[in-house]
Amino acid sequence: MATLDSMLYPQSRHWSIVVKTSQRTSVILGIGLAAILTTYAWSRRIPTEPRDEQSLVIADGDTAHISMPDTVAPGKPFEVTFSTFGGGCVREAARTAVTMSYGTAMLQPYDHNHGGVSCLDDRVPLEHKARLRFDVPGIAKVRIAGGKRDSESRSRSSPVELFRTVVVCDCRPAKEVIVASLVADRATSADDVHSTTAHGITFVVDTVTFNANALPPGEDALLEWRSFASYTASITFASGRGRMDITSRRGGPSILVDSVEAAPVAAKGDYYLFDSTGFVLVHPASRTFTVHAISEDSYNFEGRRDGWPDGFHFVAPRLDTLVSTAVVQRSARNAVNVFWHTDALPDVAIARGRITLDNAPAGEFNVARWFAATRAFAELAEFGRPLPMGRVTLTTAVPRFPSRIPGVFVSFILKQEVNKLHARTVDLTTLAIPRGFTEVLPPGSAPGRSTQRWKAPPSRSTKSASPRPRNDV
Repeated sequence: MATLDSMLYPQSRHWSIVVKTSQRTSVILGIGLAAILTTYAWSRRIPTEPRDEQSLVIADGDTAHISMPDTVAPGKPFEVTFSTFGGGCVREAARTAVTMSYGTAMLQPYDHNHGGVSCLDDRVPLEHKARLRFDVPGIAKVRIAGGKRDSESRSRSSPVELFRTVVVCDCRPAKEVIVASLVADRATSADDVHSTTAHGITFVVDTVTFNANALPPGEDALLEWRSFASYTASITFASGRGRMDITSRRGGPSILVDSVEAAPVAAKGDYYLFDSTGFVLVHPASRTFTVHAISEDSYNFEGRRDGWPDGFHFVAPRLDTLVSTAVVQRSARNAVNVFWHTDALPDVAIARGRITLDNAPAGEFNVARWFAATRAFAELAEFGRPLPMGRVTLTTAVPRFPSRIPGVFVSFILKQEVNKLHARTVDLTTLAIPRGFTEVLPPGSAPGRSTQRWKAPPSRSTKSASPRPRNDV
């Protein structure tokens, strides 16, 4: 007869034992017996030692919940609370290592594995807390480094990192701002209602004086960046509308980068008006203007890649020169998708988004890439958050055609610095088309679109309905 030991095998966890009596055979099955035999089987495994191990911040497709304020005062401590994924032999949070550097806090959580010979097959949240403090005003970054477990293999993969941004400023609490606003509204005179100025922002764009900044690009990337470095400009924005004045243009023949005009249509002295729905190219010399539509203009401060492809692939550009690019500008008109993100160096993410230009020359992305980023900067200032200080960059990717890798597109990829970004008072009358200017329709466009809103200054009260949510996952 087989012994009990010979019947047990560690890979099996459910058993049927046959016991013979004088006249019948009884099958004894039960939860209690199964538990006893399972414990017996697992007791034959080699025990593991207790240890602290890197916490899981992504498990089975779920991401750790993070709770922290979106705005803090300089020099004032605040708390970050987040949950990691435990279960099995990992039943409690062990510790969180904190490393502070300029504008960045790195959190490395660890959970305790109690070891032993038997572990449950479950998942439990483990809470971690850390107290941080940033002394310098600006946008700071909180990074949480941990492990990831795949839902299919149930094994750990390469380390991952989550991050959130926090605004460090001497901002008044929201209730004080609301009360102050109500008092100001009651004291507003009729003259103030019709004021032609508003608080806004301004900065300078210099694509002609090329600066490789923090990214050490290869020679092919430098060649492409220098090809699109064709103008300088100044940008102002207030009350939901912006203006980009072209202050200089690069001399010499026009450059085509893979058949796309590298320079914008505007000449020195021309300017663009823009908002989230469209942009207008104004030619003061000829007293004419042309309106283009924007079908998509969205961004966020949480680092999400909403609507983005899986990736962008850079290849060496093909350059050509033309004496006149009028034919190219006409033939290149179609929808152009521009994906972008802004960062405060060395590694603090500010905003990320996308903008789609309709029925505009493809080369106009060279200026339109600044439109959405400008709106993101203005939103920070609008709700009392400090503007980024130090070196700020805008990185842009413009897909051209699919690559051999599904979801990845061969793209123009550009990186430029934002210069002299600061708050200022803006004359709203400069954000409108002057009287007596005539519209010139883009080739292939039909008349009938309303342009009246561009002929009047934006309303002084125009602003976002409410601040965008931050760190709400």
